[in-house]
Amino acid sequence: MKIGTKFLPLILTALAGLDLQCSLIAQGSLTPPGAPAPTMKTLSQVEPRIPISSLPFNIDTSGSYYVTSNLVGTVNSDGIYIWANDVTVDLNGFALIGPTNGVFEYGINGAGSTNVVIMHGSIRGWTRTGLNGVSFTHCRVLDVAASSNGLTGIVTGNSSLVERCSADHNGLTVANQKGISVGSGCTVRDCNISGQDGTGSQGIVANGNSLIQHCVVQNNSANNGTGINPNGVSVIEDCVVVNNQGGTNYTGIISSACRVRNCLVTANSGDGIRAFGASSILDNNCSNNGDNGINAGNGGSRIEGNHLMNNGGRGIALSTANSCVVVRNTASANTGGDYPAAGSNIGPIQSPSTATSPWANFSF
Repeated sequence: MKIGTKFLPLILTALAGLDLQCSLIAQGSLTPPGAPAPTMKTLSQVEPRIPISSLPFNIDTSGSYYVTSNLVGTVNSDGIYIWANDVTVDLNGFALIGPTNGVFEYGINGAGSTNVVIMHGSIRGWTRTGLNGVSFTHCRVLDVAASSNGLTGIVTGNSSLVERCSADHNGLTVANQKGISVGSGCTVRDCNISGQDGTGSQGIVANGNSLIQHCVVQNNSANNGTGINPNGVSVIEDCVVVNNQGGTNYTGIISSACRVRNCLVTANSGDGIRAFGASSILDNNCSNNGDNGINAGNGGSRIEGNHLMNNGGRGIALSTANSCVVVRNTASANTGGDYPAAGSNIGPIQSPSTATSPWANFSF
């Protein structure tokens, strides 16, 4: 198509204006940018914790620490000593191992610290206690195996949690040692204790006001020993205390004003459960023990819904006939008799097939 000559000046003027307008659009700074910023993390950012690569090791600053390999201690030195609050030590799946020919060493020791966490590894072969946290309050010990230590396996102070831990063959031949020992107001859960044989040794010990739950205490042989002893008002439930055969008097569970519920307490050389003042002993299986299935002294306890068979003493023994409420238990073949003499606080003793009372204790 042809453009008339009379329009040509107008077109040229429009094109010139467009070119001027485009030349006025900003093009940005021509100054080159600075040096490129780093795009990768530093080593301290990738692993902000502090490594423990040799023993002995002192911790005097709050923070998170981790073990880098199996570590062996030195004679007359604790493995790790904690002075600070707010400390986490991750054993990282490794072991702290006591020195050969050791004299006086703790695996982990400390003084007056709070909010300490020890987790994920093993502490074995120390001449003293594996983890000596008696002065650690609000402490957590998680997934730790303490074995073959000269005294107690694991110790913590008040208001602490010990969970998914094991203590095996600690305090051999040494009197009055413990697998796990905690202070007041503590929780011990999902733990396993075995292999102690020192006179008077105990599997799990607390200092009252505690919860002991889902634990197993087995195959200990401590003369005058005890499987679980909370030493005061506490709850013990869903525990297994079996085959502890020290001498003739290994007591499965000691209860003082406690609630002991749904535990299996069998094949111990002494009493299955020994109860004192205002205890509730409910729904336990106490059978095949060397002495009484349940032995209640000092009165005031409620004993209900337990199963008692083949014990060397009585199924249930009381200090006096009316010292406790005894109802709805089942008992059979206990050498000293299934129940104490009938009393006003004891439900009628009847055969299951002819029972007439909802509070009857069955003997069969």
